[in-house]
Amino acid sequence: MEDSVIWSNVYDNTVINYQDLLGILENQNKLVSACGNQISDEAFVRRFLILGTTGSTCYASEKELTMHAANKLCEIIEKGSGLILLRELIKVSLADRAPKKNPTFFALALCARYKVRDLTSKSMVSPRVNKNEKSNKNDSTEVNAKYRQFAQPMDVAYQKALQQLALRAVPKVCRISTHLFMFLKYCKLISGETGMKVNSKGWGRALRATISNW
Repeated sequence: MEDSVIWSNVYDNTVINYQDLLGILENQNKLVSACGNQISDEAFVRRFLILGTTGSTCYASEKELTMHAANKLCEIIEKGSGLILLRELIKVSLADRAPKKNPTFFALALCARYKVRDLTSKSMVSPRVNKNEKSNKNDSTEVNAKYRQFAQPMDVAYQKALQQLALRAVPKVCRISTHLFMFLKYCKLISGETGMKVNSKGWGRALRATISNW
C-alpha cells in the first residue's frame, strides 16, 4: 500500500491540515536518512510491531512493555525519524499484520506522548472552604510541579506534528474500547517517565479532545 493511500485513509476526514504536518516530518526524516541507517530502522520498527520484541528473542507469551524495552524506538524519534514509526504502525494496524496488538498501541502512544510538554501545574483548593465562600490565598495551595530539563530538546515543530498526527490516528488504530484503554495506559506510562513534567499523567487538552472524539 502506497504511503499516500495510507495517509488519505487515516486523515482525510480530520480537521487538521495533515499534509503540512507530514511535510514537517518528511523534511526532518530526510536530514536523518542522508546519514544512513534508514533501512535498519524500518526493519527494527517492523520487528517490534509484528513480533513484539526489541531483542533477538521472540516470546510466545506476552511480555510487559516498558520504556526500557523501547529505548531504540525513543532514539528513532529523538533523531527525527518519527515518521518511520508512525507510518509503519499505521501500515501494520490497517493490514492487521500483528498477532499481538499491544506493541502497536505502545508505539502510537510513544509518538503521541514522548517528551510531552505538559507545563500547566494544578492548584488544589482546601475542602474546608464552603462553595459559596470566596477562597483567599491561605485557602488554596499550589502544587509545585517538578520539570525535567532535556539535554537535547527535539525540534518543536517536528514534535508537535508527530504528536498531532499520532493522536488523529487513534480512531483508526484503536478500533474498540479495549484498544483505547491500552493506548491510554501506555500514554500514562510514557508521559510519566519522559514528559517535561515529572509524573505527568499526559492528560492535556489534545489527548482529552482525542478521547471525546473517539
